[in-house]
Amino acid sequence: MGVITISYNDRANLERTMDSVLGLTYPRLHYWVIDGASSDGTEALLETVKDPRAICIREPDSGLWEAMNKGLERATSDYVIFMNAGDCFHPACDLTRLMLRVTDYRHAIIGYCVKSYLDLHFLQPGISRERKVFTGPAHQAIFYPRGYYRDHRYLTDKRINADGYFSLGAIAACGAEFIPEVISMFALGGRSSSYAGLKSFRDHVSDDPRMKKILQTTVKWIAWQLLPRSMFYWLLFSYKWTRLRDPYTFTLCDRILVTQGLTKSGAAN
Repeated sequence: MGVITISYNDRANLERTMDSVLGLTYPRLHYWVIDGASSDGTEALLETVKDPRAICIREPDSGLWEAMNKGLERATSDYVIFMNAGDCFHPACDLTRLMLRVTDYRHAIIGYCVKSYLDLHFLQPGISRERKVFTGPAHQAIFYPRGYYRDHRYLTDKRINADGYFSLGAIAACGAEFIPEVISMFALGGRSSSYAGLKSFRDHVSDDPRMKKILQTTVKWIAWQLLPRSMFYWLLFSYKWTRLRDPYTFTLCDRILVTQGLTKSGAAN
């Protein structure tokens, strides 16, 4: 199993992510940290890493997607997942248990993730909406098989959603399995869930210039300017994700862990 973390001038969040990854007990774990030559003290942090499972690389890059491609170029594991600076494995995540439930190791593997903004917490996909995950999983909750990531890369001309294109490509080419395990947790407010400024609007639209997408983005952009952030995220996600009171020990876990897995066929099957 391979984990890749991308970071640039985000030392505090990177440290939390690294603690999460290196706290895993999964055997044969390989961990790559790709830092874009940060100037905020990240170099000193990386010099403290003595865990033999971790390989830290510091060099300039042209942006997030190029850095993620650098990680893929170095990866050799049967599966890789991205946990970028600020993303963490959920305390309930058990990679050994997850891998034992996989029925076909050619498939991409998808699980649940917890997304938060302050005291607002959501489970994606929502309970009873698991089949929707095949149309748009979070990259922090999908493991890409080597049969896909070995020959494919992120589209560096995309501004916002290159990870979405990469994930959907993996599902289409290899098929995918949804395994009812909680994989990760991370904060809302990143590039893909932010609509601050006209540049953000243009970036979202440029990735998908269809009229439907332009209308959806326009509504989101206007709502972002007018509403408090918590209300914006509540309106945007409450109808399709499950609201959680506690992102760590939520009572839905018992139901999650007995849910049957789902499979979506791909071109390779």
